[in-house]
Amino acid sequence: MKKIAVALSLFILVCCSRNVPDWQANWKLDTLQLQDAAMMIHDKEPQRALAMIDSAEAIGSTSSYMADFLRAKVYAQSSAIDVKKDTALVMLKSLLDNDSTKIAGQAGIDRRIEVLSLLTGTCRKREEYIDYLNYASQLSELYKLNGSKADALRTDADLGYIMTMIGRRDEGVQLIDNAISSLKGDKSMDRLDAFIVSSKRKIFVLNDEGDYEGVINLAKDIIAEIDRYESSPSEYAEDNYRLPPIWLDRKRWSNFYRAQAQCYAANAYALSTPADRDSAAKYIQLFRASDYGKTTNGRWMALPTSAALGDWDEVNSMLDIIESQNTVNPSSPKYAKILYYRALVANARGRVKEAYELMREHAELSEKLNREESDEDLRKLSANYSARENELKLHQVETASRTQSIILALLLLGGILSLIFTLRFRKQRISLEEKNKVLAKVIEKYSETMNIEPQEEDTADESAADEEDDTPAGGPDQELFARIDGVIRSEKLYANKLLQRQDIIDRFGISRHALNDLFNNYANGQSFPGYINSIRLQEALFLLKNDPGMSITAIAEAVGFTPANLREQFKHRFGMTPAEYRQSI
Repeated sequence: MKKIAVALSLFILVCCSRNVPDWQANWKLDTLQLQDAAMMIHDKEPQRALAMIDSAEAIGSTSSYMADFLRAKVYAQSSAIDVKKDTALVMLKSLLDNDSTKIAGQAGIDRRIEVLSLLTGTCRKREEYIDYLNYASQLSELYKLNGSKADALRTDADLGYIMTMIGRRDEGVQLIDNAISSLKGDKSMDRLDAFIVSSKRKIFVLNDEGDYEGVINLAKDIIAEIDRYESSPSEYAEDNYRLPPIWLDRKRWSNFYRAQAQCYAANAYALSTPADRDSAAKYIQLFRASDYGKTTNGRWMALPTSAALGDWDEVNSMLDIIESQNTVNPSSPKYAKILYYRALVANARGRVKEAYELMREHAELSEKLNREESDEDLRKLSANYSARENELKLHQVETASRTQSIILALLLLGGILSLIFTLRFRKQRISLEEKNKVLAKVIEKYSETMNIEPQEEDTADESAADEEDDTPAGGPDQELFARIDGVIRSEKLYANKLLQRQDIIDRFGISRHALNDLFNNYANGQSFPGYINSIRLQEALFLLKNDPGMSITAIAEAVGFTPANLREQFKHRFGMTPAEYRQSI
């Protein structure tokens, strides 16, 4: 209805009005402008640009999605004071989740790149670095998916620089270095531009760290790459939409970046320890001869070199121009910098008291700005926490009914599964009990065949008599084995956990080889440990069956096992645990 009403109003104005006031004529013109016209004025006249976008949407000359994107662009990029960047962030985040940016194919990729490009720029201006890293990472991946490798590397370099600012120095520098090494020397305008941008990001990091030698080397690399391009521009692929198509404007582009690199080198030479004043003077002269070096921004960029070289007339002249423009907020970091250089000029000219006062003002303003920055960081953290908290609450409200339904469904499913598992477990338990009973009978037969009888407490003389009288037929070896077996059983040597083969060798005065032969021939080929464990298991079986009041732990100790070892050996030999055997008999 709104679109129809606006369109009808326009139709009436066009058809019925011949002589209309100027403001109406301008409004009518704005209404009929396309989106490109709105973008031509959005920086200086944001309110008018917004009205044009509203009108274009109302008459159907632009889609609702594009209208919202253009509004966000106005809010994000306008230099007007009354336009808030947080509004742009809210709108852009919403657009990122819009169905129009999620469509399949190239159109969807292009739209997401468009929104993320504006979103990352806005986050960076507002120093919302955590959000910036998130969105810039997404943008880099989209560039790679789109085959825009230079754009991806350029974005990676920006990512790396922000990482160094928030304490992730090594990771950030690695990203920047990867971008520089991948882009250097490629004869492509797109990659040359990305190389220069990436190198500048590394220069910012190195300047902050005081690595002026690194700054000089990178600045010279930029100049060399630009010189190489200008010596044979026809060899470079014209593949960069960011650069001006006209040759004269392209020349301005290369001169601008060369001049910046010259200024970086001049500042680095001047600030090095010791300072290389000759090299600094050489590069600052080249810079000042450039078109950019003559601009206000260029001269401001060269202030550190001018001050280091003692060119106080240039420093003072530059400061006078900046202050005469009345564009510097007296509570801004830029004004603090002006106070600092004013103090240097005053001190150089012998006005010590003035220099002291200016430096005191600089220190106070810097301290205030640091406090405000800390407070702003706390505010952002608090705002982010509140936003996350609100998102969580909203999510909890939205999912409450679904969660309740899911819980009920899970409870029902759990009841069904519990019943199934109970029945299955009961069936398995009955089957296991039956199996254990069969095993117990088998074990009983095993016990009978082994002729296990309880050992009586015999005296030493009776034991000795047994050793002498119970001499089995079959030769001296079998007789010796019987004597050894009798001693082990009658004296319960098996109950000693530390019983070793050597103990038997020493007891009976035989060799290790002879003992091994005895066990091979008369103990069914069992080794000494296996033979002892067999006796222990036989004794354990007897106690489990005939002494129900004795615990399994006590039984294990009585026969020379640890509880765990008894369980392991018993399970391995009989297919069930001691506890299961006791329950089955």
